[in-house]
Amino acid sequence: METDSNSNRASYRRLATLAVVLSLALVPLSGVGAAQQAGAADNQSYVAIQGNECTPITAFSGDESAIEYYDYRIPEENASDLSGANATGDSFASEGTTDLQQPDTSTVFLYTDTSENSTYLVFVHGALDNENADGGVATFNIAGLPEDGEWTVRDDDYDGGGDDWRVTETISSVTWDWDGGATDGGVYSGIDNNTSVTIEPAFNEEVAEFGSNDGTVESWQVLSNEVDDLSEEELSQGLQISAVSRTDLDLDEGLQISAGTCDDFDLSATDDIDDNDTDANETATVEFEDQESDGTSVTVDNVTVPRDGYVAIHNDSLLDGDAVGSVVGVSDYLEAGTYENLTVDLYDVPGADFNESELTENQTLIAMPHEETTGDETYDFVSSNGTDDGPYTDGGAAVTDDANITIVNDTADNETATPADNETATPADNETATP
Repeated sequence: METDSNSNRASYRRLATLAVVLSLALVPLSGVGAAQQAGAADNQSYVAIQGNECTPITAFSGDESAIEYYDYRIPEENASDLSGANATGDSFASEGTTDLQQPDTSTVFLYTDTSENSTYLVFVHGALDNENADGGVATFNIAGLPEDGEWTVRDDDYDGGGDDWRVTETISSVTWDWDGGATDGGVYSGIDNNTSVTIEPAFNEEVAEFGSNDGTVESWQVLSNEVDDLSEEELSQGLQISAVSRTDLDLDEGLQISAGTCDDFDLSATDDIDDNDTDANETATVEFEDQESDGTSVTVDNVTVPRDGYVAIHNDSLLDGDAVGSVVGVSDYLEAGTYENLTVDLYDVPGADFNESELTENQTLIAMPHEETTGDETYDFVSSNGTDDGPYTDGGAAVTDDANITIVNDTADNETATPADNETATPADNETATP
């Protein structure tokens, strides 16, 4: 695979609340891959939620590691550069998931290693050696990843080219770029009964790296392993019948993968939203001008939130992909509307700990409107590791405006005049006439 990835700012898009019609198709698996993927996964239930649609998903499973299952192949000359590769081959691609791959399609699913009872989140883009596949580009901003997990496979994360991987403790922003007949993707470990991962996608023209020679991603799917019930006699003969359930997703909306069942989630808040309601699709705006500050607060000149939310103030570590740790201030809860000259206190953010209480040097700060998504009227973006109360977006990127903040010392500005400024007249000036 040949790529030319540029730096891509991490943008964290909100989970959409628009209803999305999901379709379900059962496609039988065949060959070696079917035997590998059939069988019992861990006992934990998982769901995929997009808009107000919830779909139960079952992990694919096998008695091999996630690295062996994904089977990331790379040319021999690159073998020393990449971690997570399983063997050498002719191309940079996943050869273990070919039964699940489809041309011009991005897929997400779970895999359980039954030998260790460990579950992984898997992403695969494209289809290997498929003459109908044209390749494509995609950026996924992924939040809520398990703190004790890691990227077991980073497909095409190598020096001198490859994909753009920006990884923090619980948030990752990855831009994949793959050619026709090749694949791309990755595998993340640590999925368990506390999992709640959100995926905000950007495909095709929404990705900065999209070029005229890139193919078009036409479908995004979440997959589930459907294993037919067999009799004890059939099981004793080693028979395994499996099918993959494919749920089509909206390419423009976010996805949540969580442990639990659909009954655990209240989706009623999105039932009364009209797909044709332009107000529901309206995004926020913000104006944040250069200013002087005493270091304890800043002023946002103008902000409009079409739905209830907040204005968060980020430092420039946001540009390095640290969406959560960069938050240094947040406004009070804002009802939908427009606000002018809004004062935002710094270093008072729910869920954040700071070693300082005020700005002490000049720097650039970034204002970012966030949406209230949980209904508790409390800014939960930091405490939820980016899962809740995410930013408003426009064209796949977070709505922001930056300002240069100059720290001023009030005591110096208001210093009283020195005696020299108000010096009384000398006796010589008022000397009386001599006799």
